[in-house]
Amino acid sequence: MTAIAGKSGNAWYRGKQMIVGAVAGMLCSQGFVMTVRHLGLNLKTMAWIDVMALIQGMVFVMLGLVALGITLSPGLAGAQIEQKPDAPPASKRELRLGRLQGLVLLLAGALMLTPLLTSQLGMAGDHAPLVFAGIAVVFLLQSGLNFLVWQQADELLRAMIAQTSAVSFWVLQGALFLAASAQKLGLMPEFSLWTAMVITLGVYSIASLVVAVRARAC
Repeated sequence: MTAIAGKSGNAWYRGKQMIVGAVAGMLCSQGFVMTVRHLGLNLKTMAWIDVMALIQGMVFVMLGLVALGITLSPGLAGAQIEQKPDAPPASKRELRLGRLQGLVLLLAGALMLTPLLTSQLGMAGDHAPLVFAGIAVVFLLQSGLNFLVWQQADELLRAMIAQTSAVSFWVLQGALFLAASAQKLGLMPEFSLWTAMVITLGVYSIASLVVAVRARAC
């Protein structure tokens, strides 16, 4: 009876998570549209890779804010970590790790959006070297935070990071080889480093999601 009640409680909790996630997704979609309009961007005239980068950057920012928001409540953070409504509150180490991950996501969004928006809105110009210097500093900061996340992560999180990196490497290696071969044979136009970077982050994000879902299902 207790086991059945526990499974029912977990199922209800996950159902509530799906509903909250759906509502948050709709709100974020609306926020995306409002932000695009406020900035005066025309998605129809933007290159598809820039639209993809814009979406990725905003998703990173959204996830970063959500991660930081969850850490404000040890009880909520504990429930998210254990995927159980009656889980114990998160420890100080777990909250600290969650905040680090949230900051990493926020900075990833900033790194993705800054070169895109300054270019699209014509804000760089003569200040391009200064903008690039700022991007380089933020990149170094984010790399340091990523290292701290790895240091403080448990074995499960480290395994997930390693699996994500391995899957991304093999997928991108194969895609790069095929694309380079097609270009050499004149079957495919050349693409920019920006395109390669956006696709790389997209593949890594998808691989990270798949690995996380599989880890929770086990």
